[in-house]
Amino acid sequence: MKTIGVDPGLAETGVGIVSGAGRKIIDFSYGTIRTDRRHPLPGRLQEIYSRLFSLLEKERPQLIVVE
Repeated sequence: MKTIGVDPGLAETGVGIVSGAGRKIIDFSYGTIRTDRRHPLPGRLQEIYSRLFSLLEKERPQLIVVE
């Protein structure tokens, strides 16, 4: 099972990906989507959306968790 966790934020959105079976973790990765605080809010939201959408298309998780 592959799970993606998202910690939303405008300046930094955290993302973690965990793959495993039962209690065994097979693989994991994490990262941050950063947006420039000087840019207008609509552009920042579009950037976060686009990058999350791309990640979800690529990884195809079975579960998504949002903090």
